[in-house]
Amino acid sequence: MRRLRDNGGESTSLLDRVQGRESPGDAPDRAAALRSQVEAIEEELNALKPPSTLQRAHDDLLRSAASQKEFLDRQIEAYDNWSNRTSAFRALDRAG
Repeated sequence: MRRLRDNGGESTSLLDRVQGRESPGDAPDRAAALRSQVEAIEEELNALKPPSTLQRAHDDLLRSAASQKEFLDRQIEAYDNWSNRTSAFRALDRAG
């Protein structure tokens, strides 16, 4: 859970760093690496077989991972469209 939270915090801070710049710099590569981390976390969660008493929490974590991946996909889309500010900001609006 901590890794997922830290990943989310870092992806949000990427947005803060690139706003107002002409280029997103290394943010697209960093966002792609963060997305890979979320995929690894998701795979680890899927490998777990929690007891029924923890199933709800397990499902919540899987939903959080899926949401984080979707957010990072939108970030990456925005960085890919950085030269077209309107498209980039539309992607960011969909991200969160």
